[in-house]
Amino acid sequence: MSDKAISQPGIYRISEDVYHSDPCKVPSVSRGVICNLINSTPAHAKFYHPQLNPDYVSEEKKTFDMGTAAHSLFLEGIDCCTVIDAPDWRSKDAKTAREEAYLSGKTPLLKHQHSDVVQMVSAAYAQLQASEIGIKDLLAEGDSELTYIWQEDETFCRVRPDWISHKQIGGRKLILDYKTVGESADPNAFIRKVFSMGYDIQHSFYRQGVKAIEGGDSPRFLFMVQENFAPYLCSFIGLDSMTIQIASEKVKYGLSVWNQCMESGEWPAYPKRVCYVETPSWALAQWEQKSLLVGTE
Repeated sequence: MSDKAISQPGIYRISEDVYHSDPCKVPSVSRGVICNLINSTPAHAKFYHPQLNPDYVSEEKKTFDMGTAAHSLFLEGIDCCTVIDAPDWRSKDAKTAREEAYLSGKTPLLKHQHSDVVQMVSAAYAQLQASEIGIKDLLAEGDSELTYIWQEDETFCRVRPDWISHKQIGGRKLILDYKTVGESADPNAFIRKVFSMGYDIQHSFYRQGVKAIEGGDSPRFLFMVQENFAPYLCSFIGLDSMTIQIASEKVKYGLSVWNQCMESGEWPAYPKRVCYVETPSWALAQWEQKSLLVGTE
């Protein structure tokens, strides 16, 4: 598929690179765009958009390589790795092999890292099968990495669910989003990421996109969060009705801001006026406690 070839709503199988380059005939809205519009500024959203700023080059973070490998193996059954038999990346040969792997479209991992990923994915399957979700075989029961493209009025939108249940097996009733973390997967800890990383927006926007193309009810959306260290424990997390409602309002607001910016050609940044900040309550309480201690000395 050539760049910028998609001009009709539908379901597409395209590579991750093509998806992130925005394959639509006009600039389209993704979850990341809405997050930038809401959590940063429209100026940020324009700068990071591949069509609005063709000169932008995404920074590749090698720290994500194990997550990328686990993602591919778990969701698609594909080992996307080039395994480097070295203890670390410090030697010249290891560094060269790493760069060659990137150039060939592979994910380079050290031998022990690859072993960890295999164990991690095995643990993920076992915990998923033992969960109340009811999935026994991801490859047989659903599709991974489909791209949904639809229109909200005249605005093209796109999402790429990690996994969605087969239409032929009970319908597109469930979206599963697989995330690996280097800290606790405890739901009470993960909730902070839901808001700081815009996962609530992802939850709403993905359901909206699937419903627009598939029809029927919006699918259920669950996060499967796995720790990337032994024993590779997982949690399964949904959002409550209030969070879902607020996230839906965020998506609506984000699309409205996008349309205003596209029509006007203006992408506001931070205010040009001087802004005066107030001492937050937590900082005030902290100082009051310390000042009392000083007064007792």
